[in-house]
This record gives sequence, structure tokens and C-alpha cells, in this order.
Amino acid sequence: MKNLFAPVFLLTIMSACISCNDCISTMPEYLSPYSSPVWHPDGNVLFFNWVPLINRHKPRGYCKDVEYTYNIDSLGFWRINKDGTNLKRALPYALENASWSPDGKWLAYNYGANIFKIAFDGQNFDTSHIVQLTNNGFGNYKPSWNDTGDSIYYESSEFGPSGFLKICKMAADGTARKLIGNKGIDTLYSREPCFINPDLVLHVRGDTISDHVYAMNANGDKVRKLTKNVSVITGIYHPNYYNNKIYYEDDGVWSCNLDGSNLKELVHYSFLGYSISKDGTIAFVLFDSQNIDRSHGVIMFMDENGNHKKQFTFNNY
Repeated sequence: MKNLFAPVFLLTIMSACISCNDCISTMPEYLSPYSSPVWHPDGNVLFFNWVPLINRHKPRGYCKDVEYTYNIDSLGFWRINKDGTNLKRALPYALENASWSPDGKWLAYNYGANIFKIAFDGQNFDTSHIVQLTNNGFGNYKPSWNDTGDSIYYESSEFGPSGFLKICKMAADGTARKLIGNKGIDTLYSREPCFINPDLVLHVRGDTISDHVYAMNANGDKVRKLTKNVSVITGIYHPNYYNNKIYYEDDGVWSCNLDGSNLKELVHYSFLGYSISKDGTIAFVLFDSQNIDRSHGVIMFMDENGNHKKQFTFNNY
């Protein structure tokens, strides 16, 4: 493997101090080394975006500013076995909103405002076989495959009023695009589709006040609200389902029953994606946006109930 600690291109980002008499009290965004974990359908391999952190230090005496230096030359979409072996870079660039086809032979993702898919042979991606699925001049994001692999659900501004996102459905080759997220309850937008089965497509709907997790069937009918919580500040993202429970991110990973009862925060400070394997192992990124060290900005594991948390990846600066 390439030596990750002999960087060619470096990126240094300074986080502004939080409270310091001679400094501006602002906090610009900076990078978590790890983000967007996604399990392969076989449950044995985890993929994720990674840009190695190679240095962390405070350059100014007592001030709380911290400089983080990353090895941009090694940024990419990485893979690792569940047992921690066979770490390697699968692609030399990061992927947004990656979603596996049920047979594990295709990975859909969005780049910019369009959705693509790339072929996978079980070991490697075929970069000569990348298919652009949308090219309509609108924003298209968050692909989610159906259970047979012949359709993809996604959010798009193509059909929504005044640019608001609405959930759409298309064939796996990008044809037959149609709006399905405008039925039932009247909300400003519908987004974040997650296909579970023909009768349960989880998604998020909201207005100017709050977000909730909803369900609909494969055609966008039988719309019903599932969650009772109200998220005003951060919004709800990445709804998912496992073992008769709903999961989602809202400045942390939460779970509840299908009727919204038994709401439980499984972990706080997690908003960079999570993924549930077929055996219920949840991979998530522990990142509080104010600190990156050897145990923050890393991928963690926990079980479906939020127990048995353990650190899986590390920042070895």
C-alpha cells in the first residue's frame, strides 16, 4: 500500500478559537477525516470516504486555535473488511450519498447535481463503466435502489415548486423518471428516500417549521407520518430501517418504533452518515464539528440498540 504518511499534496485548515480575547470568535468548517460509511450488501466490507489526517497542533500559545493538516494525495473512497483487514483505496476520489444495488454489482452516487452508477466486480470498481443516470439541468441527489435492482428512488428539484426537492423514481438505466413524492400529506418538500420494501419507502417531509420521517409505498401512495419528534434546527437525514425500528440522523443517530414511540438517541455528535449491516452492526462517524483527534472524526461501531460502541478507524497522526 502507498505510504499514507509521505504526502504529496497537503491541506491545512485552522479552526478559529472559540473564546480568546485577541481572536475572532468564529468556527469555519473543517474536514472530518472519515465520512459517509456504507456497508456492502454482503455485510463483510465497509466503504467510506477518507482523507488522512497527518498533523494536529496549536500554533499560537494559549489560543485555542488548532491547525489540521490532511494528505490530499490519499483522499478517496476506501474499503476495509469488517475484521479490520485489507484496507485499500477503491477510488481516488470521494463519493457522495453512495448506495449499493441489492446484488452488490453497482454503486449509485451523486456527483454535483447528477446521479451516476459505477460497476463493481466484487473486488474492484470498473472506472471505464460509469453511467450517468440524470442530466436534466436540475438538482438530483440521494439515490436508493429498490429490492429488485431495476429502479432507483432519489430526490430532485425537477418537479418540485420553486426549486424544492421532491422524491422521484427512475429505471436503473436512468429512463422513465417520474415524480412520486407529491402525494398524500401536503408539505413543501419530500427528500431522503430509503427503499425498504414495496410497502415501505422511508423519507423525510417537512415545512418551514419541522421535519418528520414518513412512509409511503413504492408508487408514492399510502403516505403516513411515523415520527412524533420535531426537528427545527438541524433537520432529519438518512432515514433507515432495521428489525422493525426506524433510524435517522438529527445531530446524532436516533431510533424509534414504527409508530414513533420509544424514541432513543443512540449516539450524539454524528451527522456525517451511518450505515446498518445485515447483522445490525451500525457504522457511524463520531464528529462534533469542533474537535478532531485520535478518537473524534473516526468511524465507530455499535449494535442496533446503541450498545457495545467501539472505535473502528483511527487518526494516526
